[in-house]
Amino acid sequence: MKNEAVICEMKNETVICEMKNEAVICEMKNEAVICEMKNEGVICEMKNEGVICEMKNEGVICEMKNETVICEMKNETVICEMKNETVICEMKNETVICEMKNETVICEMKNETVICEMKNEAVICEMKNEGVICEMKNETVICEMKNEGVICEMKNETVICEMKNEAVI
Repeated sequence: MKNEAVICEMKNETVICEMKNEAVICEMKNEAVICEMKNEGVICEMKNEGVICEMKNEGVICEMKNETVICEMKNETVICEMKNETVICEMKNETVICEMKNETVICEMKNETVICEMKNEAVICEMKNEGVICEMKNETVICEMKNEGVICEMKNETVICEMKNEAVI
């Protein structure tokens, strides 16, 4: 192990989990799920459906292309823009909720917690206390970082990578 980096790669399904300097990158191609944590920033991107949820410096950006949903919180300012549909964006006590029905995109920030969920495709990215959980159902990719521990698990193909206390299993 070098520089506290964990790399897990499985071809044909292509699951990559890498931890470098407290950064977690989980990527699954063909379904294109990317969850990355760098400097307490969470980036979750699902291509072809185009869901991007990013938290940097207590700012939340949620963007869904083709339906065009933008929710951004910077310096206690909320900007929500959506075309051709209805968007609800609510800010209460530094909490941002963005919801788009029919596609059901929910982005919520509570006490430095980011939850991004898109049903039917089931992408969940959650950051709680510097822990990152990325889960995509039907393909079941789970990447979790808690206390500098990385757990990567892909069922049906069964890839498990775990790093706890600088030990790699």
